[in-house]
Amino acid sequence: MLWYIDVFGATAIYSTNQNRWNVPSSSVIDLGTGTSFDVKTQYSNYRQLTVNDFVVEPEALSDHVLGTKGTHTVNSSNVYAWMRFTKTKGYNAETGILTAYVTPSGGYGSSTAGVGDTALDNRPVHAYLIKS
Repeated sequence: MLWYIDVFGATAIYSTNQNRWNVPSSSVIDLGTGTSFDVKTQYSNYRQLTVNDFVVEPEALSDHVLGTKGTHTVNSSNVYAWMRFTKTKGYNAETGILTAYVTPSGGYGSSTAGVGDTALDNRPVHAYLIKS
């Protein structure tokens, strides 16, 4: 399930299955952007947290991450391409470290050229702690 967050006067948190939660802005700590977050420096009760207390959203992927754009023709056959994003999110309550990132991978293929597959580097996310 992919989560995203919008911050206005109050904070609204949405999920892709159309559920919606509203929480006060004071309940949200913006941890910033990266792949590793030191929560203990921003929240003293970090040992009581679980991975479910965090919302992460992927940063925008730029063209250089997605690769070259263009049209491909392979012996007049149908050519297709695909892209997949794998989200990783883990929290260690002993150390207060949240690790979170998105790994994009993609591929292409046709009936005459076979299939190619590429996994890219882990990409940063924007992370938020939702205090209960």
